[in-house]
Amino acid sequence: MNIWNSSLIPNSFFTGQNGETTTIPKAYINYMFFDDQFKFVEGNSSRVGTSGVVKDHWQDDPNLQNLTAPKNGYIFVYVSNESKLDVFFDNLQVIHKPDRF
Repeated sequence: MNIWNSSLIPNSFFTGQNGETTTIPKAYINYMFFDDQFKFVEGNSSRVGTSGVVKDHWQDDPNLQNLTAPKNGYIFVYVSNESKLDVFFDNLQVIHKPDRF
C-alpha cells in the first residue's frame, strides 16, 4: 500500500503515537502545516484525557497553544480515534488570527 507523501510526513500521523495498553483512548486532535506546494512542514497532536474527563486542550497542552504558521501555505486540522473506546470531540474550534503589519 502506498501512502501519498509518505516519505515527507511522520508515520505517527498515520499509526498513532504509542502502542501501550492504557485506559486513555488512543485519540488525538492533530494538525499539520504544509507549504504553498503542499509539502509537509511540521505538525503535532494532543492526546485526549482519561475516560469520563473533559480535557481543555488549549489550556492543558502546550502543543496547541499559540501556534504560528511557519510559512505561507495550509493547515490541516483533524481528529482521530484509533481505540475501540468511544471518544467525543465537542466544541472543537480553530481560530485564525492574522498578523498585523
